[in-house]
Parts: sequence; C-alpha cells; structure tokens
Amino acid sequence: MINNIKYRDRKFLQDDTFRFNFNSLNYKVDGVIFILTSFVIPFLFSLFFRIFLDLKNNSTTQEILVYINLLSIIIGLVIFIIRNPKKILKNSYSMFYFFSILPTVMAVIILSISSPIVNDNNKKVLVSFLSMISQILSEIIIIILAFVLDKKLGSRIVYTFKNEKISLLIWVLIGFLLLYFISSLFFSMLIEDFILKLPPSDNQDNLNSLLGSDSNAIKISYGILLFLLTILVAPICEEICMRESYFVNCSNGYIGIVFSTLNFGYIHYGSTGDFEHFMTYTSAALVLSTFFWFTKGNVTYTWLIHMLNNLIALIITFVLL
Repeated sequence: MINNIKYRDRKFLQDDTFRFNFNSLNYKVDGVIFILTSFVIPFLFSLFFRIFLDLKNNSTTQEILVYINLLSIIIGLVIFIIRNPKKILKNSYSMFYFFSILPTVMAVIILSISSPIVNDNNKKVLVSFLSMISQILSEIIIIILAFVLDKKLGSRIVYTFKNEKISLLIWVLIGFLLLYFISSLFFSMLIEDFILKLPPSDNQDNLNSLLGSDSNAIKISYGILLFLLTILVAPICEEICMRESYFVNCSNGYIGIVFSTLNFGYIHYGSTGDFEHFMTYTSAALVLSTFFWFTKGNVTYTWLIHMLNNLIALIITFVLL
C-alpha cells in the first residue's frame, strides 16, 4: 500500500499549481448532504418504484421519478449555495448539478414544443433525434462551462499531454483493458448474456433505437449523432461531472470512489429501474473512479479510458448491424 502511494505521488501531477483538491469541503456535512441528495434519495425512490409501481414498464412512473430526481438534486444545490455561496461557480462544484438538471430541462422544453406539430407516424423517430440532439447540446454547454469556471481543469489536461505522455498511454491502455474485461466481457457477456440470458439494457436499447431502421438516411444520420454523443461529447462531460465534480463535492477520496461508482451506475439504469444490469455499469464506474483517485484527480486519464471503451463498443455495434 505504501509503495503504491509513493508510486502515485511520484508519477502523477507533480506540479502543485493545478493539483486536484480532494478535501476542499467538510465531507462530514457537505459530503453527506451531497451524497444523500445526489444518489441515496433518487436510488431509493427508483428501487421502491421498481418493486411496487412497475417502473420498468410504466412511463408515468418513469416521468414521476424524473421529477423526484430533479427535486432532490435541486434541494442539494440550494443547500450547497446556502452553505458555500462563494464556491458554487468556482472550480467544478456546480458541474454535477448542471449535468443532472440541464439535459432534462432542455429535453422537456424541446419535446414539448415539437410534440404538438408532429404526426403520430413520425413521432418516435423525431423524439429519438430530438432527445439525442438536446443531450449533445446540453453536454457541450456543460463542457464549455467547466473549462470557463475551472481554469485548473484545462491546465491539468494540457500538463498531462505535455509531461505524462508515456504514463498516459500505458495507464489508459491498462484502464481500458480492465474496464473492458471486467464490465463488458465478465459482467455483460458472461453473467448477463450467457448465464442469466438477460435482454440488452434499457440504456443500450434507447441509444441504439434507430440503428435498426429500414431507412438508410435515418440510420446514417442517427449513427453520426450517436458517434458525436458517445465518443466526442459524453466521455469528457461525464468524467468532468461524475468524477471531477463528484469527488470535489464528496471531499473525501475514498468516499468519492464508492459513491461516484454507485451514482455513475445509477444514471445508466435507474431511470427505468433496470437493476438487472446494475453490475455492468457499476463495475465500469468502479474502474473509472479508482483510476481518477489513483491519478490524483486527473480527469485526462478517465476521459480517454471512457472514450476508448465507448469507441470499441460503438464499432462492435456498427459491425453487428
């Protein structure tokens, strides 16, 4: 353990001017409030709705859960602003809140405006396209805000590409292989597909919804949007929000590993109560959260691991069409 810590201190982010601060808040108060409002309350409601209100198949229940999640996170945001008014627009504190609120709000607005003018025959296709576009736009806005509000974030990434090229290449490859073998091969293919014979996850079905269309124009257009989201936009946005911002709000490295892992898994299965795929997403998150801690809060590593994993998954999806 001591040797691992010494290696970590020697190899990663030796320049203190933009080093990540794992302990910037009071984790016993601010960290606990953040975890309760960002994960525990939404997770418990999702579990309750799945058991008692058929969350997996009931769209009304799913919609109610969306608003409960939003309310819980907004309450957490309000408490944070009251306790730390000078920090909310500094560093990466607010990025998790933007990530949790902005895409949902944008999707509701865009779909509400478009819904009355679309006929039923084209509604499913249009909803899928508009949902994807609103997600991409929301995440681009969040990425821009992150770099504007947290100057150290950009400096940390530039420093890493300039000074840690070999470590970056080696550890990104190791991280990808761990993520792929543990999450994709072991839990997804072996446990879920081969042993339990589960259908694809709801999250994967939603993402791939139009790739099976009879129209080549729809397939190509949607494929381009899927590439933009899953390769260029989502990996860096999710790592900023679910690692950088999540750890800084937990304000304790080990607590951050646990709850960043659990919450990242939750955002991929919780909205529909798809708990059968809990381990696939949670194990992937564990690799990413551990690497974020191990590289001393350097999102460059987890961003590239995440992007490489998504790229391989997307290539396999396209090949199998």
